[in-house]
Amino acid sequence: MAFTDKAVRDYAAAFSRYYPLVYSAVYSKLNNSDETEDICQEVFLKFFRKYGEIQNHRSWLYGTLRLVLGEHYRKKRGDLADPEAEIEGVAVSYVNGFRDTRILLQEAMDRLETGEDGSDRVIFDMVAVNNFTYGEAAKHLGMGEQQVRYRYEKSVKRLLGYLREKGIQSLEDLL
Repeated sequence: MAFTDKAVRDYAAAFSRYYPLVYSAVYSKLNNSDETEDICQEVFLKFFRKYGEIQNHRSWLYGTLRLVLGEHYRKKRGDLADPEAEIEGVAVSYVNGFRDTRILLQEAMDRLETGEDGSDRVIFDMVAVNNFTYGEAAKHLGMGEQQVRYRYEKSVKRLLGYLREKGIQSLEDLL
């Protein structure tokens, strides 16, 4: 398939916009940078091949990501009885009110998805959840280290502000 200059620029813009989201989603499941990069490469190769036919990039990438992750799990662990459970990271049953805590935390985390690209959430996930350094996150996101640090700290303040609005003043209040 021949690409015009405009199509190449459009693809590059879409790649820049969605790669951090796909990377973060995959890394949160695998906790392995090499495997994550392999999965992302496969997803974006498929994206490149179908780019001109895709109407909704984000939805298409999510669906393809799920398929590629499912293939990855089947290859790595043999044929899983329920690959959906592995892909979705099915939650463990909740007891003693932990379910309500999880819902509250999820609502707070959802508020981090600001801006068109949702990168504040990605930055928070990379640094707080996956233990990336600011430098590592910056490298993967194509940003400056100080920019990542600033946006992470801003996200933490928004997250804590939301929890305070809900009456949570400390982590002990969640437990």
